[in-house]
Amino acid sequence: MESLLQIKDLTVGYGNIEIVKDINFTLKRGEILGIVGESGCGKSTLLKAIMQLSGTGVVTKKGSILFEGTDMLSISKEELRRIRGNRLGVVFQNPGGSLNPLRKIKHQFIETMQSHRKINKKEAYKSILNILSRLDLEDGERILNSFPFELSGGMNQRVAIALAMIMEPELILADEPTSALDVTVQVQVVEELLKLRERFFTSIIMITHNMGVVAKIADKIGVMYAGEMVEYGEKNQILETPIHPYTKALLAAIPKIDGKMPQGLPGRPFVFGESHKGCRFLSRCNCFSKECQEKTNHVSFVEKEHWSTCIKLDGVKSYGYSSIRSS
Repeated sequence: MESLLQIKDLTVGYGNIEIVKDINFTLKRGEILGIVGESGCGKSTLLKAIMQLSGTGVVTKKGSILFEGTDMLSISKEELRRIRGNRLGVVFQNPGGSLNPLRKIKHQFIETMQSHRKINKKEAYKSILNILSRLDLEDGERILNSFPFELSGGMNQRVAIALAMIMEPELILADEPTSALDVTVQVQVVEELLKLRERFFTSIIMITHNMGVVAKIADKIGVMYAGEMVEYGEKNQILETPIHPYTKALLAAIPKIDGKMPQGLPGRPFVFGESHKGCRFLSRCNCFSKECQEKTNHVSFVEKEHWSTCIKLDGVKSYGYSSIRSS
């Protein structure tokens, strides 16, 4: 498949503090990438950098973000505006960040369309109803004539997804869109996102800390720790044969249906701004050696498109954490 997005050596932060460091991956058309990790590991910061949203405080220090061959870091604000919304959409964790509580939903849809295309309200309304129907949102008339507070949290999130798709963009960035929802509604939202790929061939980058969600939706998984991508590969490679100790620890922390207690991850998360040497996972890893304190920027390929930054692959394979299968 053709590449849609290429992230090369991307390092971003806030002020003088680096948060996301040396990120590299390629997203193909129609592909879904799940990025997982603990809260505070830099996932949302990475998403903000890709989106190039102003007012977030995110500063790009080096690297490139190539969207359909265009470097998002070297174009004008007007060119960025034409890309955002038209070709690149975003779904936030809280739909309240997308929906105005004081206005009926239809006004926001119409304004979004008119800001990117010359279209009258009647034509826009017809197009909106068509999108809602294609996403299996029944009773589109009622939804569009409702205020956000008249709809459930799950319905508001589904409406926010439809709003992000109204211009039929090639790429959707979803920032933990299921974390504020109960389990049954999470399933509905995940299925909604899968429909985007099926019906519009939309690529998706989904940020989440829920391994169950990413097992359901993703084609590939990137695991982030302390602002670094520590493992990357096909979904089944990551879930069935994880390599990095942190990936194994995340999977071991998931409750199992056999009743065994999940294993907690010892130690405290990495603190950005503190001085460190070597591997950022060092203080929480039980298979480290002196070499881990000295070696940085190390990448080992285990299989095609499956790599890890851990320098002790032999030791990691017998690390002791168990993996899960996606089903």
